[in-house]
Amino acid sequence: MKVEILIVTHAKDVEFLRYCLASIEKFSTGFSGVTVLVPTHEKDQFYWVHGANLRHYVEPAGKGMLYHMAMKCRADEWCP
Repeated sequence: MKVEILIVTHAKDVEFLRYCLASIEKFSTGFSGVTVLVPTHEKDQFYWVHGANLRHYVEPAGKGMLYHMAMKCRADEWCP
Protein backbone atom coordinates (compact mmCIF):
# COMPACT_ATOMS: atom_id res chain seq x y z
CA MET A 1 0.00 0.00 0.00
CA LYS A 2 1.20 3.50 -0.83
CA VAL A 3 0.65 6.42 1.52
CA GLU A 4 1.33 9.98 0.49
CA ILE A 5 1.35 13.26 2.41
CA LEU A 6 -1.08 15.90 1.11
CA ILE A 7 -0.59 19.54 2.10
CA VAL A 8 -3.29 22.02 1.08
CA THR A 9 -2.05 25.55 1.70
CA HIS A 10 -2.10 29.15 0.49
CA ALA A 11 0.27 32.11 0.15
CA LYS A 12 -0.19 33.43 3.70
CA ASP A 13 1.32 30.21 5.07
CA VAL A 14 4.44 30.06 2.87
CA GLU A 15 6.83 30.36 5.82
CA PHE A 16 5.07 27.53 7.68
CA LEU A 17 5.28 25.40 4.54
CA ARG A 18 9.04 25.90 4.34
CA TYR A 19 9.46 24.46 7.84
CA CYS A 20 6.93 21.72 7.20
CA LEU A 21 8.68 20.47 4.06
CA ALA A 22 12.09 20.63 5.75
CA SER A 23 10.72 18.63 8.69
CA ILE A 24 9.18 16.03 6.38
CA GLU A 25 12.48 15.67 4.53
CA LYS A 26 14.46 15.32 7.76
CA PHE A 27 12.19 13.15 9.91
CA SER A 28 9.61 11.34 7.76
CA THR A 29 10.14 7.92 6.21
CA GLY A 30 7.94 5.35 4.55
CA PHE A 31 5.76 7.75 2.55
CA SER A 32 5.53 7.42 -1.21
CA GLY A 33 5.72 11.20 -1.71
CA VAL A 34 4.46 14.66 -0.83
CA THR A 35 1.85 16.63 -2.79
CA VAL A 36 1.45 20.36 -2.14
CA LEU A 37 -1.86 21.77 -3.38
CA VAL A 38 -2.29 25.54 -3.80
CA PRO A 39 -4.87 27.85 -5.41
CA THR A 40 -4.12 28.65 -9.07
CA HIS A 41 -4.04 32.40 -8.50
CA GLU A 42 -1.22 31.95 -5.93
CA LYS A 43 0.87 29.29 -7.69
CA ASP A 44 3.63 31.78 -8.64
CA GLN A 45 4.49 32.20 -4.96
CA PHE A 46 5.41 28.52 -4.67
CA TYR A 47 8.09 28.38 -7.39
CA TRP A 48 10.66 27.36 -4.75
CA VAL A 49 8.95 24.05 -3.85
CA HIS A 50 11.21 21.17 -4.87
CA GLY A 51 11.06 17.52 -3.88
CA ALA A 52 7.26 17.63 -3.71
CA ASN A 53 4.56 17.30 -6.34
CA LEU A 54 3.22 20.87 -6.66
CA ARG A 55 -0.36 20.99 -7.96
CA HIS A 56 -2.95 23.74 -8.10
CA TYR A 57 -6.73 24.11 -8.16
CA VAL A 58 -9.16 26.83 -9.18
CA GLU A 59 -10.58 28.44 -6.04
CA PRO A 60 -13.99 30.11 -6.44
CA ALA A 61 -14.20 33.67 -5.10
CA GLY A 62 -15.31 33.85 -1.47
CA LYS A 63 -14.91 30.11 -0.82
CA GLY A 64 -11.39 30.19 0.68
CA MET A 65 -11.28 27.86 3.67
CA LEU A 66 -14.40 25.91 2.67
CA TYR A 67 -12.90 25.01 -0.68
CA HIS A 68 -9.54 24.37 0.98
CA MET A 69 -11.22 21.71 3.15
CA ALA A 70 -13.07 20.26 0.14
CA MET A 71 -9.70 19.73 -1.57
CA LYS A 72 -8.52 17.70 1.43
CA CYS A 73 -11.56 15.47 1.01
CA ARG A 74 -10.49 14.84 -2.59
CA ALA A 75 -7.01 13.61 -1.61
CA ASP A 76 -7.48 10.40 -3.57
CA GLU A 77 -7.79 12.46 -6.76
CA TRP A 78 -4.78 14.71 -6.09
CA CYS A 79 -2.20 12.18 -4.90
CA PRO A 80 -0.83 9.85 -7.56
